[in-house]
Amino acid sequence: MTDNTELKRLAQRVIDIEALDGGEPIGEAWGEFEAAATPAAVLALIAENERLHESDQEATELCDTLSVLLGEIAVAVRGPEEPKSRHGFHDLPSRVKTVVSERDQLKADNERLRADYAGLARFNPEWDRAAAAQDSVREHMAMVVQLKAEVAGLRTGYEAYERVNAELKAEVGALRQIISDSATSCGAAVSVECTLDFMKHLPVEIFSVISKLRNALAECADSLHGEMLQKFGGQLPDDMHPVTRREYDRDMAEVVGCRAALGQGEQS
Repeated sequence: MTDNTELKRLAQRVIDIEALDGGEPIGEAWGEFEAAATPAAVLALIAENERLHESDQEATELCDTLSVLLGEIAVAVRGPEEPKSRHGFHDLPSRVKTVVSERDQLKADNERLRADYAGLARFNPEWDRAAAAQDSVREHMAMVVQLKAEVAGLRTGYEAYERVNAELKAEVGALRQIISDSATSCGAAVSVECTLDFMKHLPVEIFSVISKLRNALAECADSLHGEMLQKFGGQLPDDMHPVTRREYDRDMAEVVGCRAALGQGEQS
């Protein structure tokens, strides 16, 4: 900062002499003032004034920032402001001091409670066991939840199995009925329940019935053949007249077809 004390004294002397209206020669005073008020001194004064102006602006901005911060602190300490009003700052330091004191007290109380709890835990091992039991209960509850989910999945699978089993039972019942009806149709012995033991012997029973039918059909064919031969005077086919042979072949067509069917049945 520039020392302008001498320049100020000389300027004040000129002003004082002019105020006396010629009471003292002013030329000498002006000369001393002009000698001191050099361009460099004037520029120094201007620079000093600009610096002070900038400092004033910075101070104003700082005051505005501090005002906003104080307002926020006041709201935090006192609560929301009423409409069209603002909290005062006169008692803010004491209020902040009270809040800080309460915070420190809460910290101290918390530390004391922690120490008390640690001491109780050392002197009361039951607390550790209780904490371990609580953890064990949590683990068991998690296992129970998992088991419930697995049981639900098994129940769903069992219900699906029951549906498939019911469908299979219905199909088996239908097949048993078909087998029973087939056995009845061919004249085999029939079981009301159509058990597995019955079905095991059913092929033999059916084969026996079919064999009897085949034998009866063969005897019938032989009997018809004999009747045909008697009809044509006992002649053998190779000895018959062609016209008679045609009649014979026509009448024997059904017998020949029957014997052919019997022959196919034996091959199968």
